[in-house]
Amino acid sequence: MPADMSPDAPIRLAPQAGGVLNRRARLAMALVMIVLAGLFLSRFWHGPMAGAVGDGLYAVMVYLLVAFVMPKARAAAVGGIAFGLCVMIELTQLTGVSAAVVHAWWPARYVLGTTFHAADLVAYAVGAVSGAVLDRVVGPLTSTLRWENSAS
Repeated sequence: MPADMSPDAPIRLAPQAGGVLNRRARLAMALVMIVLAGLFLSRFWHGPMAGAVGDGLYAVMVYLLVAFVMPKARAAAVGGIAFGLCVMIELTQLTGVSAAVVHAWWPARYVLGTTFHAADLVAYAVGAVSGAVLDRVVGPLTSTLRWENSAS
């Protein structure tokens, strides 16, 4: 086994064109960060602005999930699908189904919500577009990273 591949060697990120840190791994890391940001927001920030930011983060989360399932899809298509899913979930709040599910299992409120607000649709659009723009700008930058074992 080469010295740089020993099990005791530290692992670090190193730049490399066309690196092996694949798209799904990057999307999963971004998803964890967005979920943590949303949980932090819901715990420590309240009010209408917090709600709008939270809805935008929700749309970014949906964008990341769609991109994870369809990693080769164009950012605009993923953004459109994410926005459509957000709208569909928001509209189910008009039926009472979301409220019934949340009543049966409270954690579902983070996914389904309980009350329809038309303004949420604007936040979802902003979040889905932001996800697509960030994916187009940041995605290529992070794809040049790879995991590297190196002996110190």
